[in-house]
Amino acid sequence: MAQERKPQYWGALLWAGFIFATSSGVVTIRQLSGAVAKVSGPVSVSQAGFESVWKSVWWIFVKGWHATEFALLAWLLYKVLSTKPKGLQWAAGVAAAYALFDELHQVYVAGRGGRMSDVLIDWIGIGIYVAFFHTSWTKLRKILALVGAMIVIFLLSIFPTPTFPLPWAPESHRFNP
Repeated sequence: MAQERKPQYWGALLWAGFIFATSSGVVTIRQLSGAVAKVSGPVSVSQAGFESVWKSVWWIFVKGWHATEFALLAWLLYKVLSTKPKGLQWAAGVAAAYALFDELHQVYVAGRGGRMSDVLIDWIGIGIYVAFFHTSWTKLRKILALVGAMIVIFLLSIFPTPTFPLPWAPESHRFNP
């Protein structure tokens, strides 16, 4: 008789613990640039030089990591729940709930803060995992269009936009889209 396959839940639990642990601390730009400047290799990097570059590209790495870590969590949860009915939905839902919990947890960590924009980025990572590994090409095109629209809306929400007067409002009332 074939032995029943037991779910491998340790990977998901360890990864969730890793997310929690990394959310429990802060690495400042000074600490990061100091660590990078100390690394010896074929190319030397000054602390000030690294900081000036990091200030313009940090969000690619930091926000990209947010999406990646929750896509991995969704995948690990799916490995555990794939034998259950609606296992993918449960895996994505649990990962999405954990994203909310993680940002709530960061509110109580000194030097950190919880941001709804980070939750949205985590959810985008989960959605990308689901879209690329569990949908057909036709559905994927629709999902990519939706994700693209979400990214545009997100970018419009984080970058400052000009204000302008509304024609029917008094001069003091300005509209900021």
